Amino acid sequence: MKILLDARMISNTGVGTYIRTLLTVFNKINEDILVYALINPSDANRIDDGPNVKIIRAGMETPIYSVKEQFVVPYYYRKLKPDLVHYPNFNTSFCPGIPFVVTICDLIYYLYPNACPNRIGHLYARIMMKHSVKNSKAVITISRYSKDDIVRHLKTPEQKINIIYIGIDQAYHPVEDATSVLRKYHLPQRYILYMGNHEPRKNLTGLLKAYALSKCRSDYQLVIGGKKDPRRNDLYKMAEQLSMAGKVIFTDHIPQEDLPAVYSAAGLFVFPSFYEGFGLPPLEAMACGTPVVCSNAASLPEAVGDAAVQFDPQNIDQMANAMDSVLCSPSLQKELVQKGFEQTRRFCWEKTAAMTIELYKKILGHS
Repeated sequence: MKILLDARMISNTGVGTYIRTLLTVFNKINEDILVYALINPSDANRIDDGPNVKIIRAGMETPIYSVKEQFVVPYYYRKLKPDLVHYPNFNTSFCPGIPFVVTICDLIYYLYPNACPNRIGHLYARIMMKHSVKNSKAVITISRYSKDDIVRHLKTPEQKINIIYIGIDQAYHPVEDATSVLRKYHLPQRYILYMGNHEPRKNLTGLLKAYALSKCRSDYQLVIGGKKDPRRNDLYKMAEQLSMAGKVIFTDHIPQEDLPAVYSAAGLFVFPSFYEGFGLPPLEAMACGTPVVCSNAASLPEAVGDAAVQFDPQNIDQMANAMDSVLCSPSLQKELVQKGFEQTRRFCWEKTAAMTIELYKKILGHS
């Protein structure tokens, strides 16, 4: 069984993590499978060739969402003659006659225009998502919530959509001594943590307002991780206008190797998002032994189960009370940490890879 995986997003976060981890686990699985991973010439060697994976460097740089990708990927399909193409994102090929499976993690770009670079980008995303689900042999998504969204908004038959949960990287575990990492990013000893991008759907303005109401504000600073976005200057100014200068720290990008220590040292992790296709950061925090409070919106209840205190992201008072209830109760913190460890065991990349291979077999008619 030969699969061509469009791995040109291998260096990205999000989809890039999905690609890198799948390929790593594919190389460890005892299956009769060969995966050609198509990457750009500029991509670093994130994954080496192995028994089940062969890295293919495209002859020319082919950016995602470009016209060029409509020719390059079909070229390698004809050259390598795989049985099936796997697109890990909705930017699939319009070339007829190519059997493919597509992974659509969520409908963020379909439902939230401000998540896209511009209006044209939003229109492109909507067209491509509809094309992808209609013409694919099967659709993979990562939560029941996302499946329901795809059925509702893209009018896709339920039987075509396969829920395959993603896993949690084993790098996320409790770090006993995070001193050097805290010093590296100028972080305090006691802090509440958020980690993720700064898009409006993440509800960080709500988080700032809730933090301003928190009874624990005098004891805990608020650390907002994630790459700073020049489009969100309103958010950064808001932190100053709420008289929280010095109390709120925006870290900017933190590389993955430092994240376990940053998670582990936090007194509390808070995730106030309005919409998530799955929501990995709360689970990463749980894996690092940090208690979590999070929104009860979209797929988050499905991801965190009963291992987090949940709140209505529209209700600022409720968000503040959720943070205070955990920070003021050592017994509740201990309970959430234990439940968090149990919850994260449900999400394993080996299971993700095995279920993905089973789907390939089903599509190709293999027993």
